[in-house]
Amino acid sequence: MENGLESFATYEELFKDLVTFIDRELEGVKCKVVLSPSHREVHHFYPMPQPAFPTSLMPLNLKHEFTLAPNPGFVMVNEITFAFANIDTVKELATAMVVKQETNSKTKTELAYEQILSQKHFYPLYPVNTSMALELSQLEALTFLDQKPDVLLLPTDLKFEAKVTSSSLLDHSQHCRRQSQAARFAGRGGRQLLLN
Repeated sequence: MENGLESFATYEELFKDLVTFIDRELEGVKCKVVLSPSHREVHHFYPMPQPAFPTSLMPLNLKHEFTLAPNPGFVMVNEITFAFANIDTVKELATAMVVKQETNSKTKTELAYEQILSQKHFYPLYPVNTSMALELSQLEALTFLDQKPDVLLLPTDLKFEAKVTSSSLLDHSQHCRRQSQAARFAGRGGRQLLLN
């Protein structure tokens, strides 16, 4: 309370405070930060695929380099291509699957990853989940036909796991709810790593 009145911050002000906090917490760490929106955002509401945050949201005088990426997006780090999408595709695919376990040694999560990679699509589901705002006229922007990621990052509410497929690393990090799981190292040697 200020002068007996409650003070409120806008969502944009809260976002700037969060970015400033991240910048301050990374003091002494040499890194670049990639920020990508989510379909759960309250101040950046666009249907999937989403544009990057506007630069006007970024505070001035940041010590670290912040990259504003779209959702889904690609980032190249030390010649490793990271692809990411802030949607829970793995959970939605795994929930929608019916698998006869005696004949299949793979988990539903592994099968979901295989579907994403084989279809080269961040959201290979139709019809779309009713909680998901998806711009059907922009469906092509959810594909990765021209580039094959080395690491695929997909947040999910499912149990954490990382898998190396024939050519990818897959990881799902539970929407970064736990600080110890917020960052994961992926893979090398021309193989893809999927992190969800």
